[in-house]
Amino acid sequence: VALAMDEEKKIQQVRNEAVRWYADKAFHMANSVGGNWLGKRVQVFRTDVNYPYGETIPGRVRQYSPHQKKWLMSFELSETTRKKYEACWVNLQSKEHKTRVLEKASKEPTEADLAPFVVGLVETDEMTQEEAAIAKVLRDRCKGCVDYWKKGDTKVVCTVCRGSFHLGCLDPPLSQEAYNKLDLETFKCSRCLPCRGCYQTDTSFGCHPQPIPSSLSFPDNESLDLCSMCVKSYENRQFCPNCAHSWDDVHFDQVQRQIRWQQAHRPKKRGRKRKYEDPNAPSDFPSFTAPATLPNDDPIPPIAKVNPTWYHPETSQWGYTEVDMLTCDSCKLWVHAGCAGVDEDEYEQTGNGEHPIYSKEFLCRSCCRKRCLDIIHKLQQEDSMLLFAEPVTDKMAHNYHDIIKQPMDLQTMLVRAEREEYLNYSWVRELFELMVLNALTFNRYHTTFWNEARRFYKAALQNVWKTLGKAAPPSQYEQAIKENFEKASEVKQMEDSRIQEDKTAEKKDLVAGSKVATIKLPDLRAQPPDLPSCVPCQEIKLKSVDAYYSSWMDSCFLCASSGAADTMLFCVDCGEAFHSFCVNAPIHCMEASAVAGWRCPNCKICEISGEAPQDELKTLFCEMCDRGFSIDLLDPPLRQAP
Repeated sequence: VALAMDEEKKIQQVRNEAVRWYADKAFHMANSVGGNWLGKRVQVFRTDVNYPYGETIPGRVRQYSPHQKKWLMSFELSETTRKKYEACWVNLQSKEHKTRVLEKASKEPTEADLAPFVVGLVETDEMTQEEAAIAKVLRDRCKGCVDYWKKGDTKVVCTVCRGSFHLGCLDPPLSQEAYNKLDLETFKCSRCLPCRGCYQTDTSFGCHPQPIPSSLSFPDNESLDLCSMCVKSYENRQFCPNCAHSWDDVHFDQVQRQIRWQQAHRPKKRGRKRKYEDPNAPSDFPSFTAPATLPNDDPIPPIAKVNPTWYHPETSQWGYTEVDMLTCDSCKLWVHAGCAGVDEDEYEQTGNGEHPIYSKEFLCRSCCRKRCLDIIHKLQQEDSMLLFAEPVTDKMAHNYHDIIKQPMDLQTMLVRAEREEYLNYSWVRELFELMVLNALTFNRYHTTFWNEARRFYKAALQNVWKTLGKAAPPSQYEQAIKENFEKASEVKQMEDSRIQEDKTAEKKDLVAGSKVATIKLPDLRAQPPDLPSCVPCQEIKLKSVDAYYSSWMDSCFLCASSGAADTMLFCVDCGEAFHSFCVNAPIHCMEASAVAGWRCPNCKICEISGEAPQDELKTLFCEMCDRGFSIDLLDPPLRQAP
């Protein structure tokens, strides 16, 4: 136990030394980028204090923010007002502030200068005097401006580095209103916030939200926090639009040269080679590259979709380095092959021009989403009857899901495209052909909906897939669609051959032959009389969408309901539908011929004379078939209805 405790103390001591070393490097880097102002004692003129005269106040420069292009200053006691103003961000290069250097910075940064750049320092009993001084500064002062805390100051504590900040010392500064909405349990300062471009933290300048490029596939509810190095990469368009990770060819080439030099200068083993040598045994000289299967105890950041070490030039993981990348043909950005879901074989086929899709056109995730949406919107324009607009429900067709096991529609395809579920638009063509095949399968040949599905399919192939989806090959459903068309053509030919027509003389019937009487019908009246209905009818108002779907559904003339379809009776004369219970018709005891020749109350006639009775009180209706008979023509006739 004592040995383990000593080892733990040594490890922590080494970590504290590393923290001190990295803080020194971060200070010099920030000082170099910030014009060597850090640590200097300067004098600036401020117009926001001692209004309306303003005041010249001395102070010490603590930090530089390239995001704001300002310097953080901690001010001394004012000689005029005898007040100590709070620290704030100032543009020292502005002529308005009349900046003047009072005292140059020391050659070596002091503990107060290094405190804002220290991350991960742990207090122990064996700390050096300098480390203890830095720890005391972090404990008693603000980590941003390194001023002592006063009574009534509002503190914001970082949950990672445990540093305390004034609201105005944060980068960017925080207002009181924003502080009230802040979740203090998950707050991270800019130096502890991981970068979305490299998954690392920037101890020199921190990570700050940046505008999301239009070509980047990024969640809407998250912010694109980038470090100072990744900001430059994004300005040069050196980022993967699928994973948002930045890449650097110069750094990659440097690492690759080191790897090649190491392999060329690998020391040779001395002595005789063993006869049975394990090829999997570790070598005497460690490799510079890190295999992808190497166990890593560091936790993967929640924002990372894959292990961040896969993007390093030293890794052997395929598909996530600068070598294994593809160019988007739309936005011209380089995409990691692994982020695009392309394996090594597909990558090799794409490079040789043999891939059926990517050799013709490759799109990143964002461009693919836009293209899929354009294709689906174009398909919606071609769907003139709205046949494929929405999912088919049981209300529209009660037996649809019994026949179609994989339903598909344009609305479902649109939702999937907005969620970026399609890796390429060939998936959209596959679902398009599945949707058309479902319509051809469910509807009978040469019906209205079958003809519309065939027209939609041919129009889409010509106007959509030859222009917007030229790289999408036919799917597995194309052959089934062609077979459906061929079978429908055969059925049409069989029907045409069944009908015999002689155009030389009079028309013949297959049963009666030439003995067919010619009847001359009177001319149709321009305005046929619209007689009033003898039964009340129901009128209802529907929305345009509901009216569209209910227009081809049978509704009762009396109650306007489309339910209980199994009890519907259809008038042989006017074609209106009636519920049997609405017209008191004995449908359960009626024969098929009686159901087929049934007449509604508006069209009732005497089945003997074939004429509508003048006096309905002299008409009897059969209780078995619901046919009407005049009492004067019965055998024997009746004087009055019983």
